[in-house]
Amino acid sequence: MARALAAVGGKEAAAASADHACGDAERRWHNADADAAAARGEAETMRAEVDALRAALGSDAQSVFDEVRRLDAESQRLRAQIHSLEKSVNDTEKVQAKVSGQLESSEMLISAAEQHLASVAGRLGVLRNGQLLSVLDLDDADSHTDAPGLAIGLPTDPVDFARWLAQRVPGDHDEADHKKVSSAFDAAYKTFYNELHYEYAPDLTRTDDLSLVEVTVEDAHRVGPAELVERLDAQARRMEEQLTESDRELFERHLLQSVASELRRLLSEADDFVANVNGALSKTATASGLRVELKWAVRENTAEVRRALSLLRTDTDMFGADEREALREFFNSAIQAERAQNPEAGYRANLENVVDYRKWHRFEPHLIGPDGRARLTKEKFRSLSGGEQSVALHLPLFAAAAAHYNRAADDAPRLIALDEAFAGIDETLRGELMGLTVAFDLDVVLTGHELWGAYREVPHIAAYDLMRSPDFPGVNVMSFRWDGQSLTEHADERVEPALGGLFEGSA
Repeated sequence: MARALAAVGGKEAAAASADHACGDAERRWHNADADAAAARGEAETMRAEVDALRAALGSDAQSVFDEVRRLDAESQRLRAQIHSLEKSVNDTEKVQAKVSGQLESSEMLISAAEQHLASVAGRLGVLRNGQLLSVLDLDDADSHTDAPGLAIGLPTDPVDFARWLAQRVPGDHDEADHKKVSSAFDAAYKTFYNELHYEYAPDLTRTDDLSLVEVTVEDAHRVGPAELVERLDAQARRMEEQLTESDRELFERHLLQSVASELRRLLSEADDFVANVNGALSKTATASGLRVELKWAVRENTAEVRRALSLLRTDTDMFGADEREALREFFNSAIQAERAQNPEAGYRANLENVVDYRKWHRFEPHLIGPDGRARLTKEKFRSLSGGEQSVALHLPLFAAAAAHYNRAADDAPRLIALDEAFAGIDETLRGELMGLTVAFDLDVVLTGHELWGAYREVPHIAAYDLMRSPDFPGVNVMSFRWDGQSLTEHADERVEPALGGLFEGSA
């Protein structure tokens, strides 16, 4: 019952609410209807006004409305254009601000560059020095200088001068090149300072990475190295022109008589020695019949050298005027060439090199075999067998050693030492090679595996057999002697204690 009453009460409340809402809706409808009526009235009034206005304007009314619409469209277009222009102006202002910053930076760089240019322009002055340009050997640089020593006829503008100089001094050099050149310059100046005659006073001035050398000459005038060379050359020419006939006779008497006579003797001895060497070599041949011969050939085989050697092998007392002049010209040309090649050596050293007859020749080994005679070149050497190669190497070596020791005193040792001697050579040829060392009168010290030196070509030899066992310390020494007939063990009381002390305790 209670629930039913509650439900009825709820429905009544809902009905009341619905009636209230219906009333509100009816009032809103009446209000809206009134508003609509008022709006219709207002619209009618405005339509009447428009009709009256059109009637008053007549036929031009439509064109006015069309113009209003056109102007409205143009106004919208202009507003859009203004908006676009405003955006462009904004972008332009941003670009202008950026360019202004770049311009300010550029102005700062230009200012710094101008300051650097002014500094460099001041430093370029030292490069106008006439001595420096003369060393660079620039063809279009005027060789004349003004009072301060600067070359004239060069571009005056610093930039133009720098470009002019850069075009004539090519190359890009780094710091390593600069250090290398600086080190070489210091060494050259030290040599120049030490070897320059005491009458000349060199002075080194360093200005802005440029090292300038000047020399005070006899008239207290300061000159550069290039001008000093010109002065010395002129002085040398004057001295050569001042040679008197007596000086020429003195030259001929000492060089063409004393020196030429000594050279004739030495050349004769050398010819005899080569003949003796080849005589000994001709008696030694390999199993295949290969022999070696040495040729004492002229290095510069020119007509002048051949004639000079022919004259030097002739008695100077038999010389006529033409022969004397030819030999004098030969020595004079040789001395001039040697001085040009080694100017720092000095006249005495140059003269010694010129008259050194050994430098005029060279030894050329030749092979003589069944196929004929051929010069021993690298290609020919590679075509030989191992034993033949060893023979071709040892024979010239023995000959050269003998030639060297022949210049010493008669009782001087004539020592040669060979390790692993005569490897790859058969026993017969080993004996022949050992006999050749006897013929050359050489004192040999040889080491080799199973090399005893007991050959019939050898009159006597001492042999020592050194043996070592890894199980025992030290080295066992056995001494043998060969007397040309037999090899016997020999107790050498002088040698064995020394060897024992040398190797005692060796691991």
